[in-house]
Amino acid sequence: MSTLTYFSTPGNGVLARDKHGYSEAVLVGDRLELAGQAGRSPQTGAISPHLPTAIQQTFANISAVIKHALGLPETANGWDRVFKVTSYHVGCDDATAGLMTGAIREWCGAGHRPVWTMVGVERLAKGDMKVEVEVVAWAGGDVGNTKSAEVIQAS
Repeated sequence: MSTLTYFSTPGNGVLARDKHGYSEAVLVGDRLELAGQAGRSPQTGAISPHLPTAIQQTFANISAVIKHALGLPETANGWDRVFKVTSYHVGCDDATAGLMTGAIREWCGAGHRPVWTMVGVERLAKGDMKVEVEVVAWAGGDVGNTKSAEVIQAS
């Protein structure tokens, strides 16, 4: 039976744990499940009203949680381990989808394509939040052998 190991990064993660009673991530066997992350500055706690900046900060925050939980080197970004992404958006539209697609491509790198569900919502937990992203990452061994299969349609 797997044990549960919880993680919270210094700063916003510890604040969320102490104030709201939840952790940023939990390790269950070979899976690292992250709570929804927002584009909150680790230094100030503020969320940028500029959506592209908020999305980039959200992805950076996810990277920081993965590195913290898995003990990855500072040079890693952890997104090569992410296999499932669920994103929630206030004002979900084609422009937002384009920003998210760009961020996934940038942070995951060429050839790594996690599954992704994008959901439009009326409101997120804090009124200034426009995006929140949950991920599930592989916490097992080396991920260097991942590959994407090509889809072949029957005619």
